Order: sequence, then structure tokens, then C-alpha cells
Amino acid sequence: MLNHIKTGLKCGFVWGLLFLILEDLTALAINNINFTLKQVIYSIVIYPLLSSVLGGIIALLIFSIRLRFDHSDNSERSCKGLIIFILSGVALVFLGYRDFTNTVFYQGGNVQLLVATVWGISTLVTYLAADWLIRRSKTDNCYFRDTHRMAFGAAMTSLLIIFIRIDYDPTLTADIASVELLYRLIALCFAIGIYCITYHIARKMSDAAAVTIRRKANIKTLVLGFVLLVISAYALIAIPNRREVSPIPRDTYSSKPNIILIIIDTLRADHLKTYGYHRDTSPWLTQQSREGTIFEDVLAASSWTKPSVASIFTGRYSAMNGADSREDLLPSELVTLAETLSGNGYFTAGINTNSFVTSTYNYDQGFDEYRYLPGHGPKQLILPHFLFTSRDAKIREVLYNIGFIDGGLIYGKADEVTRMSINWLEERGTDPFFLYMHYMDVHYPYYPVNRKFSSDDRFSAAELRIIEDLFQRRSDELVDSTLVKRMIDRYDDEITNIDSGIKDLFAALSSLQLMENTLIVITSDHGEEFTEHGHFDHGHTMYSELLKIPLIMFFPESEYDGLVIPRRVDLLDVAPTIYEYAGITPNEKLEGTSLLPLLRGEDEIYDSLKKGYFGYVIPPWDELLDESIYALVNNRYKLVKVQPNDSTLKTQLELYDVFADPGDMHDISDSLPDLTLGMWDEMREFRKYCDSLKVTSGEELQQPLSPEDMERLRGLGYVQ
Repeated sequence: MLNHIKTGLKCGFVWGLLFLILEDLTALAINNINFTLKQVIYSIVIYPLLSSVLGGIIALLIFSIRLRFDHSDNSERSCKGLIIFILSGVALVFLGYRDFTNTVFYQGGNVQLLVATVWGISTLVTYLAADWLIRRSKTDNCYFRDTHRMAFGAAMTSLLIIFIRIDYDPTLTADIASVELLYRLIALCFAIGIYCITYHIARKMSDAAAVTIRRKANIKTLVLGFVLLVISAYALIAIPNRREVSPIPRDTYSSKPNIILIIIDTLRADHLKTYGYHRDTSPWLTQQSREGTIFEDVLAASSWTKPSVASIFTGRYSAMNGADSREDLLPSELVTLAETLSGNGYFTAGINTNSFVTSTYNYDQGFDEYRYLPGHGPKQLILPHFLFTSRDAKIREVLYNIGFIDGGLIYGKADEVTRMSINWLEERGTDPFFLYMHYMDVHYPYYPVNRKFSSDDRFSAAELRIIEDLFQRRSDELVDSTLVKRMIDRYDDEITNIDSGIKDLFAALSSLQLMENTLIVITSDHGEEFTEHGHFDHGHTMYSELLKIPLIMFFPESEYDGLVIPRRVDLLDVAPTIYEYAGITPNEKLEGTSLLPLLRGEDEIYDSLKKGYFGYVIPPWDELLDESIYALVNNRYKLVKVQPNDSTLKTQLELYDVFADPGDMHDISDSLPDLTLGMWDEMREFRKYCDSLKVTSGEELQQPLSPEDMERLRGLGYVQ
């Protein structure tokens, strides 16, 4: 029995090490996943250790079964192949379950569980059939069965690993009829090569009793396996970069400019050096913005994604769009930026990583193509997907610090968004296009891929509890400034990662000769609070840390380059600006105003058309908020109204001097009561105006959010 267990431990160790090598090489070749030294060291320890334990258990089970049913002398010597065979079968069942239960496949929990169960049964049947065929072979030699079992297990494992890599790479699954199918055929060739080579090596490693088998070995099998392995491995690496795309000649340009709208989720303006930050979190954008047009004072339409992006798309106040709560859909009656551009000859595409602005909520209306990039889960295949939504942040923190997860756990990372966007740009036609890109890296949780500002230490369990309480608004206690700084350090690192992605995008635009005919708009949907008013996160107040966002525009042929606009503007102005620059007159009424008069020095035209700023947020999550908050801003003052949902509680009015107090820290309503009441009257008029034009289709999700969606949102910090 001890010999069996030792054999199992050895087989498991070797199998785990080879599994890790194959997993990491395919991740590097197919998914461009980078590995740190710490991650490699930990995985080298963990993989063989776990597989050794599993191999020992399997060997013990084999010994127990054979002791009861099989008393032949060959039982111990023929155990190695069977252990590898069973190990690979267990791995296939686990990986299949891991794959099919990932929310990337947009299935309900019951459907996912059913599919995973069917996969497990299918794998079991396949392995039993393979073992039956091996046993029915012409020879009774145990080593013949051993070598074929090893080869079959290795081939099946490698095949599934590559399939999983394909499934989690959005740039490969864009067209199942071409790239994805080609990859799967290459993976099949790779698996056959693995089978041939493993079979040959296993025979060579057998002891002297198998000499007759070795003499029958055919060198052709080894050569075939090696050739298939080399060719398929080269193809797996080369295919993503195989295309040489020629730029479109300038004489074929459309007279209409191309348009790229880039939204960097949760990005505060004051965390960019362009806007005065003490750190250069975005060195490339800092330099590049000097060649663009910078708007210094920009307000978001709301303090969380859904209503704010709705205002960007429609040019209407967030109070008019009817997309306020987590269940609300963007009403189909509204005409979006994509719809208007599509109706004027533009090909429209969206590449988005935020689950709140997907087709589920009707934010894809007007787009010819719309892709949602969810997270790929843990980087290591040995980890199940439930860890990415684990309610215990300690687990995620440990896994992050050893390199097993990053921000791609929950949402698509900047490099994936950029890579897919570049692929789309390379395949576009000559029609003018509108491309909407939505980056999520700066959104909590902060697991930056590269750490420039944050240290390598990890948050303790006590610190994570404090952070969670502040996100969930369960605590009003003062927080250690060191803890806040460490959170900010990670936040800033995420900005740097996005900066690299945008740099790559601009490089691709230049190589495709698209810069001279493309308007690029870079902005955010809202900011983020770092305890300025007692909490972390967003969507719960209307203070400046959540509303002040960047807005940088790059116009074709360097038009308006170097301009800095100090005038206060807001996100409602983005759509009207795009329409005017593209020469389009929208059919619907817009509340925003084109920014082009400001660029031409015609401030009086903008001022005559622009209404005041009015924004609000209502509870997106009942667990987090118990009030509705409104904000009205004029040239000098800002009124914030906090209206509890409980009618028995008193409404609170706060007044801030936006020049003397840009951070909204000192309420002066008591010292200026007449002004406060006057702005309150003005706010009521704004509310009446918005209510009169609000779309009241009442569209909501037909079904409540699935457990998987709730877990994803829990991982983002929205729910408890």
C-alpha cells in the first residue's frame, strides 16, 4: 500500500507541474497574461502539492479496489498510467464545471449547474469508453495500457486548457465562424501532438519488463507528435498578430469625422496631473493632452454609472431619462447618440466592461455591434470562479498579493478593451464610425496589474472590515489616514494601467492613419470618494469628489489643440458637441449645449443657450442609501438637497461656495438663508421641468437580477 501511495504522490507531483507549465504557457501565448515572480513561486509550490495529495488519494483508492477484486502481480506496476488517467479526468470535470459556471456565458444559475453536470457525466462516459477501448487492445501487456492512459489524459487536459483560454479571451470569441473555430482546430492538433509525444516518452520510461513494447516503438509517432506540437504551438502564438492591416488612403476618407468616446469609469479629475494632481498617474495622457482641448471644470450628470451614462448618450438631465435604479432599463423611447449617428451613416460599435450599461439594461440601442467584457475570474485555472465574488475580501486580498488574481477578476481589463477596440478598428470599412469604449479598471475593487504607487503589503482583516463598512455606509468613524492613502495608492495605480491602454489605442490610430479624421473624447461617468465626507465609493452623495471629472477632446487635424477652457460645463454637452462637429442636426430636443462656441471664443453664445446644472441621485441600492440627493449649481454657489425617503424626517439643505470651497466641505446655508431658499425655489422649478419631460415608459427588468449578477455586483462593492 505504501508503494502505491508513493507512486501516487510522485505521479501527482509530476502531473501538477506539467499542468502548471501548460496552463501558464497557454495564458502567455493566447491571453497575454503576465506573471510575476511571486506568482510563479507560489504556483510551483501549490500546484504539485495539491496534485500530489490528489494522486496519493487516487492511488490509495486503486489499491483498495484491486486488493478486493484483483490479485494479479501486475496491479502495482500498472498503477502509474491509471493514476494519471484518473487525475486528468478529475481535472477535466473540475475545469469544465469552472468554465460553465462562469457568468461570462450569461446563463442562469440552474442552467449553468445543469450544463456543468452534463459536462461531468460526458467526461466520465468518455473516459470509461477510452479505458474500455484500451483494455480491448490486442495485447494484454499492462504497460501498453499505462502508456495509452497517460497519453490520453495529457491530451485531454491540454485540449481543455486551450479551450478555456479561448473562451475567456474576448478578442478570440468575437467570430466563432473564423478565429475561435480555427483556434479550436489548432488546439485539437496540439492535443494529438501531446498524445503522440507522451505515449512515446511513457514507453521509454517503462522498466525492463516492457522491453518488447519499446522495440515496437515507431519513430514516426514521435516525429508526428513533435511536428504537430511545433506547428500548432506556433499557430497559437502567431494568429493574434498575423494580420497586416493597411491604412485607408486619405482620399477614401468620408467627409464626416470618425468619433471615439472613451469613458473611464470612476475617474476623478483631481487625480490626473493635467488637472493639478501632485502625482503623474497618467504620464502619457499628461503629455498628449497638451495637443488636445482640456476642459478644466466639468460636472457629471449623477454620481453613479447608469444615470450618468444615460445623460451622455441622450444629452438630457439624468432626472429625465428614467434610468435611476438597478432595475431600470434605458427607455427605448429615448434617442441615443448611437441611434442618431447610425441614422446619419455612421457604423456604431460599443466595447464596454460595466455590467450596468449592457444590453440587459438596453444601453446597446443604436449600436450595430455591442460587446460586454466581463471578468475572466482568477488567473490560475486551479481556482474556482466563486472566489471572484467571495464575500470574504480576505481571500481575495491574499490571492491578489500572491499574483493569482487581478482586476480582471470581475471586469475586463484595460488591455483587453484596447486590444478588442484595435481589432475592431483594423476590420472596419470605409464608412465613418462611432466607437464607444468603457474602461472599468479604476472602479473598486482595486487590484492593479502593475503597482507604481502602492506598496506590496496587503490589507489586514481588520482593515478590510473597516473598508467594507465604509463602502456599505455602516460606519461614520474617522479612518486612519494611512489606510485611506493606501486605498488611493491602488486607485492611482489603476489609472496608470488605463493610461497604458489609451497610449496603445492612440498608437494604433496613428498607424492606421485615423488620427487626422477622428474626434476623440475622453471623460468619466463620475468620481470616487475617499472619506472626504466620511465614506468610500460613489452613488451616495452629490459632492465635488463624485461630480468633478475630466473632459479632454482631440479634434481632427489638430484643430483647437492646446486650448484650456476654464468655463464650467457638464456631461450633457458631450452629445451636442459631437452632433455639431459631425454636421448633424438631431431630431430630439437636447438639454446640453455644444461646446464648440467656447472653442471659437464665442462664450456668449454658449452662455445664452446653456441652462444651469441640475443633477441628482436616488438610491441605486436600498442597502446603501435611504435618501435622494439633488444638486443645483450656478455661477458661484451649489445647493445640495438631502431628502430622506422617510417622509417623517426633515429635508436637509446645504449651501457651498464653489470658488472658496471647491471640496464642498463648509455648509454656509445658515449664514445665507435667503440665497439658500432662493436656490431651493429654483431647484423645485428644475424638478418640475424635468418631470414634465421625463420618459415614463416604466421599463424594468422582466426578471430580478440572477444570483450570479448579484454576486458580481457584490464583488464590485455595491451590495452586502
